[in-house]
Amino acid sequence: MPTTTTNVKTTTSLPTTHAPSHSAPLEHTTHHHHHHHHNDGGCRRENWMRYGHHYYYSSELHSRQRLVRDEAVEACRVCNMTLLSIHSSEEQRFVHETLTHKNEIWLGMQSNVWFDTSPRDFSNWRDPKFSDYPCIVMDTNQQWHPEHCHRTHLYVCKR
Repeated sequence: MPTTTTNVKTTTSLPTTHAPSHSAPLEHTTHHHHHHHHNDGGCRRENWMRYGHHYYYSSELHSRQRLVRDEAVEACRVCNMTLLSIHSSEEQRFVHETLTHKNEIWLGMQSNVWFDTSPRDFSNWRDPKFSDYPCIVMDTNQQWHPEHCHRTHLYVCKR
């Protein structure tokens, strides 16, 4: 159903009569609970992918939505998920290849602390001194580096 999520994210004035009926609940939510407006279907469990003991939602696989870092944090939070943390090279490869098609994405980290409070047991810094920065992306080579917080990127939520 990528077309419905795309319609909802690109315009709020789309008449529901032109959209398939199954998009109506999503549009209703978009109009009446404005704090959901950055979320593009990430709260729907059918859009989650399981890996190990966690569930993941990828904006790349559903809406192609790119957000500034704090909007990405909020989009995850409204679904009771957290912006991505990574704890092994295997998990990193799964995210990179399967969830994001090797695009650059936000990581859920600030000043070397994961937002989900999980341990810092894995890292892949392009340069170790980068870890103190407030906003971090994983790039197209799976390396982590600082990014301006107001740039927009794809994101992955995890729970």
